[in-house]
Formats: sequence, structure tokens, C-alpha cells
Amino acid sequence: MPGTLTSVRLRVLLPLAVGIAVLLAACTREDPPRLPGTLERDRIEIAAEASEPITAIEVREGERVEAGRVLLRQETQLAEARAALAAAEARLKEITLSNERLIVRAPQAAIVDALPYEVGERPPQGGTIAVLLADTAPYARVYIPEPLRVRVRPGSRALVYVDGREDPLPGTMRFVSSEAAFTPYYALTQRDRSRLSFLAEVEVTDPRARDLPVGVPVEVELIEVGRE
Repeated sequence: MPGTLTSVRLRVLLPLAVGIAVLLAACTREDPPRLPGTLERDRIEIAAEASEPITAIEVREGERVEAGRVLLRQETQLAEARAALAAAEARLKEITLSNERLIVRAPQAAIVDALPYEVGERPPQGGTIAVLLADTAPYARVYIPEPLRVRVRPGSRALVYVDGREDPLPGTMRFVSSEAAFTPYYALTQRDRSRLSFLAEVEVTDPRARDLPVGVPVEVELIEVGRE
């Protein structure tokens, strides 16, 4: 009887002990950290070659354009120069080259984000006359808390949670600043107010992110950091 009773106790207590050990291990595992931020695209600002009136706008804001697409045109004095200076071939060639520079083209495939001037307006030389967003994978801009900085490096994998989407999108850390700054206002919590942080960019590699708008709030889960 004592042997039988001991055997019964072992069969009851052994699974219980294993369950408690698994529960304790789960409680001590570090959860992957999540960081708030915004979704962004690289901005491309195109400067005016000359202070001439805009004569035509060939695209709309929000439209996708291919590299080389004409965005807008500025007034040129090419016709007047040909009539008045027919004998001045060197001058004519110079104006012809200038005229080509006044046809503003998209330098790469992009989304037209802003056209600050209307037809007839005269932008200053060097002023921005078109703003494009690179039609490539967007990236999440976040700030890495100082205690996590040594554990984060370019190439680290992450999950990007976008407001309005239930499922996260895979991402890859493409840049981490080497210069510390104070945590920005939208990322502040009561315990983070005095902490330093490092600007970082996480490229969203999933093709579904191509049509996501910039500026939407995101959270980035540093999955590889959580596993260390």
C-alpha cells in the first residue's frame, strides 16, 4: 500500500510541477518592445531653374508619375530669341538649352505630393516648384530608446503595425542615427520624458504597403530585440 500511494502521488504531482515551471518561464520571457512613429516616404523637391511664369501644369497632386514625365512648364523666350537674334547662333544654342531646363520632369517614378505654384505665377529661382514622394517602399520613422540602442542595428527585422490595419507588415531596419536626441513629443510617456533616443527608419518591405499614405501613425515591434 505505501508503494502504491507514493506512485499515485507522483502521477498527480509531476504534471502539476511541469505546468508551474512552464508558467514561470512564460512570465519571465521578455516581450518584444513596440515603438510609436509615423509612416513616411522619401521627399524629392525640384527647384525652379529660372524665375519665369509657369505656363502649364501637366499633373495633379496625388498622381503617380514615371521617371521623365513632364510635371509643369515655365515660360520661355526661345521664339523671341530666334526672331531677334537669328545671326547669334551661340546665343540661340544657349537659350535652347535653357528652354529644355525649363521643362520640369520627374527624376524617378514617384507620387506628386505638392505643386506650390499655379499657372501664371513666377517662382523665385531656386524655389521648390514640385514635391514628389518616391514610389517605392515606405518606411516607419521611430525613435529608439537609449537602453535599446546597442541591441538595434541596420538589417534587424521588425513588424510594423499601421493604424487601420489588423495584421502587421514585415519591415527591416535600414537606418539608425548615431546622434542622440530627446524623445519627440508624440513618443513621450511619463517614464520617457528625460530619456535620450535615436532616430531610426524601418523599411516596410511588404508589397501591400505601396499604397499606404504617409503620415499615418504606426507602431514598430522590434522582434529580434525581444528574442535576445
